[in-house]
Amino acid sequence: MMELELAFNPKVSYVQYQNKMDVLFTATAMNDDEYKDLVTFKISSSPKFFEDIVCKYEALQPNTSVNLLSLPNFKLKLDPEYISSISEATTCKVKFIAEDAEGNSIGSADEDVVVQPFDYWSGINMSETIASFITPNAESLAKIRSKASDILGQWGKSRSLEGYQSEDRDRVLTMAAAIYAALEKENINYVNPPARFEKIGQRIRIPDEVLTKHEGTCIDLAVTYAASLE
Repeated sequence: MMELELAFNPKVSYVQYQNKMDVLFTATAMNDDEYKDLVTFKISSSPKFFEDIVCKYEALQPNTSVNLLSLPNFKLKLDPEYISSISEATTCKVKFIAEDAEGNSIGSADEDVVVQPFDYWSGINMSETIASFITPNAESLAKIRSKASDILGQWGKSRSLEGYQSEDRDRVLTMAAAIYAALEKENINYVNPPARFEKIGQRIRIPDEVLTKHEGTCIDLAVTYAASLE
């Protein structure tokens, strides 16, 4: 028999897919048995949140180990359609098996992985990934830009929203202030984050939801403001 070791990130989300972050940390096999001329390794999940992995290893000597992550044909590909489709955290069973040349099982390991819904942010564990929720092309931001332009005109300034083209710090700050004032006019109420079952992190409302429902948390509003500035 072979001793298999598998280690996944215990929580996987669309943010990790979008940022090409590693979610599989360890996949190793130790041959404590006799020489094997061919071993097939298979990694799969149920429900399926990544493409099945099948790789073959020839001439595995006794008392030697294989690090599958170092093999040239080994690659884990998350399934973005599944990860973006779930509305609640889902526990998936990951199975890692080894088979001999005749297809007989000679080793196995498994691990539970929680796949998080599309809008989940893991908080302090991956604080920098909050930037992934900044969506400057959201349709709802068009009205914020329009209102900000009107406010600039009311302040006696150019109505243009030209970003950094002027290379004038004060001009940039004035545009940022106008966008902030436009968001204030939306009368957005503070509301707790959407319900979740995790102790760390929270679900994030993107700008379209914040500006349609006129509600959000401090982080939701910060993300909406950043998207407006972008």
